Amino acid sequence: MSFFNELKRRNVVRVAIAYTVASWLLVQVGDIARESFEAPAWVMKMLITALIVGFPIVVFFSWAFEITPEGIKREKDINRSDSIVAETGARLNYITIALLVCAIVVVGADRYLLAPAEPARQVATPTQPSANPVGVAATAPSPEATNTSDRNSIAVLPFINMSDDPSQEYFSDGISEELLNLLVKVDGLNVASRTSSFAFKGSTASIPDIARQLKVTNVLEGSVRKAGNRVRITAQLIDTANDRHLWSETYDRELIDIFAIQDEISSAIVAALASELGLDLDADKVSVEADTQNMDAYELFLKGRALVIARQDLAEAVDLLERATELDPQFARAWSMLGMAYYLIPSWNTLTEAEDADFNLRAEKAVNRALELDERQSLAWAVKGMLTQYAPEGADWETQLALTGKATEMDPSNATAWLWNGLRYTELGFHEQARQQLVRCLEVDPAYQNCRRHLSRVLLILGRPDEAVELYVQIARSGLIAADTVFVEFVFREGNLLAGLFSANYLRTRYPDFPMEEWVNGLEHPEQDHTVSLPRVMDWIESTPNPPIGMKESLLLAIGAYDRIKLDKSYVNNWIWLPGNERFRASPHFQRIIRDMNLPAYWDKYGLPPGCEKTGEEYICE
Repeated sequence: MSFFNELKRRNVVRVAIAYTVASWLLVQVGDIARESFEAPAWVMKMLITALIVGFPIVVFFSWAFEITPEGIKREKDINRSDSIVAETGARLNYITIALLVCAIVVVGADRYLLAPAEPARQVATPTQPSANPVGVAATAPSPEATNTSDRNSIAVLPFINMSDDPSQEYFSDGISEELLNLLVKVDGLNVASRTSSFAFKGSTASIPDIARQLKVTNVLEGSVRKAGNRVRITAQLIDTANDRHLWSETYDRELIDIFAIQDEISSAIVAALASELGLDLDADKVSVEADTQNMDAYELFLKGRALVIARQDLAEAVDLLERATELDPQFARAWSMLGMAYYLIPSWNTLTEAEDADFNLRAEKAVNRALELDERQSLAWAVKGMLTQYAPEGADWETQLALTGKATEMDPSNATAWLWNGLRYTELGFHEQARQQLVRCLEVDPAYQNCRRHLSRVLLILGRPDEAVELYVQIARSGLIAADTVFVEFVFREGNLLAGLFSANYLRTRYPDFPMEEWVNGLEHPEQDHTVSLPRVMDWIESTPNPPIGMKESLLLAIGAYDRIKLDKSYVNNWIWLPGNERFRASPHFQRIIRDMNLPAYWDKYGLPPGCEKTGEEYICE
């Protein structure tokens, strides 16, 4: 008798098959139970390891031993005529079939009954500022327009990371954002911005509450479970107006077709909205352009993008995005994001002038490469525009505004481009135009707190302090800690010493030797001579490696040391226009700074900002 036939006679093959099916079934049930009881990941690892170790042991025993009516005996001690292996084999067949039926039931329940419920959550309501910024007139739409907008509106909430590894969150966030970007392209569908939707990440309010705050009727939520080269994405679309699920689905795929999954989900969402609500939306127009076929490059891009958006560890973001472009040199979006990371580093890190120039050069090369590959890259146009402020001959304001304007034309939902447009106009002194750009930024993305912060500064410059303060209160309640001291200075100059000291107290906690007394005296008594304060102020400035943005200028302005102020191109220099700096604007050093900023080149061509006039070679501004 051959060895294989002997294996069959002793039921070794049947036992191996039954054990394999039973083990797989046990793993599936264990995985579902682990999620329900929130057991740690090592529990499943131990279970799988035990089952693998048990396999050869079970096979050995089925070879060496046999079940008889008298109990388990060694196979060699049993007379062939007394063997009941045939009856045992039949029982094993029935057991294997029963296990397979159970397996099918478990898979079906997990896929169609349990999976859609994974992302369901109750989320706490973050403190949300008003979607209509202070000082902006709101026009009430007609009832017909309101209803259409509501029914055609959707928010994509950040998908929950269901992977064993918490660090995989960048992937679930990336999938959410990719779907959001796809839905934005659908004509007639109003999609809440990324910043607004992601403001609810990890919170605890009901889905209807979220929908009300985001001013949408439909909400897409889901979960992502990534393990090795496989991914399971569960998504469900909820009509919050009628409290019903319009559609839900679970996708189990290899990562090689991640873009196909995104295409399937987005098309299914549009089709569900069109069929269930009768909306005039064309699902056929939703298509994913897979701008890379390299999944390793795509994952590196998602990781790097997450860091850039959060403005965290930009050096690590640069490393990730550089690796992504090395793996796929044709990956246009990765080049755009790498250019933005390069551009941001000088304003978020303390670098030498030479290092700043190097990063700006690298940013220029990266965005140029992105535009060579795909001239529709709105982010690349915006970064390219911002880089013109570092031109050797001085900031090229005309080109800068043209390029950031092109970015908004290319993608009207690019809130950052609207923000950057506003910042440029306020530096130029055209504060009403700046206000309009920042209002547009908040219309596109109501939760973009940096737009709100800069709008509050512009309102202060425009002489609307009540509105500016009200807006800044919203910012403070949202949890954003602004990196400037504009409103601390404002309350000091308004005579509210207690509020000013409370507001500025964080400086002493971070910098115990901060020259608070010198700063406060200068703000309260700008008419006095504060020359005696200069040594201590300069000592703090020179010994503090990374002071808050604008703090050096604020200190020097407060004590009247205008000659010590140097232009810093790495951040917004609209401090020259702030109320309280009238003495500086009346000094010769104002002429020096505006020439360093290259403002006269723009003014002489396009006209002076309100409140300014030219006398000889000097520009006199209120």
